[in-house]
Amino acid sequence: MQDIRRSVLELRDKIEKCEYAEAIETGTRLLMRKKKISKGILQEIKFLIGESHYWLEDYENAARSFQESYNLGGNADGFIVMRLGEAKFYLQQERDAANLLMGAYMLRGKELFQSEPQEIKKFMRLVKRSKSLDAFRNLKTDFTLAADPLSTE
Repeated sequence: MQDIRRSVLELRDKIEKCEYAEAIETGTRLLMRKKKISKGILQEIKFLIGESHYWLEDYENAARSFQESYNLGGNADGFIVMRLGEAKFYLQQERDAANLLMGAYMLRGKELFQSEPQEIKKFMRLVKRSKSLDAFRNLKTDFTLAADPLSTE
């Protein structure tokens, strides 16, 4: 188990150094190990692989990895939910993006979005303030809409 934790730290280090392709390789090798990996570590590895794809602007693979992390319990982690929503936004899957980004907002608040791209913040304000707010309300969502998402941004 110590070996896997060390490898996850190596994976994180590669991402911090912007070595995204190497991080994907490291993460993929970790997933192919025969040793049993705990659900929490597996969730983290899948998220980190998604993060690497995200920074390479490979949003399809990023969304796939984030979704796998989300399915392993990441639905309670606002950052995972946000990244999945952002990947969906860049894939032009606006309905999913709106649901996920608003869900992340509900989980962690506007502070989570402070360093995120302006187009994401603009999209969230547009969804909230749109004249076609009825269209937003008709989205199938598990989250309750915040009173005024990102209104002070």
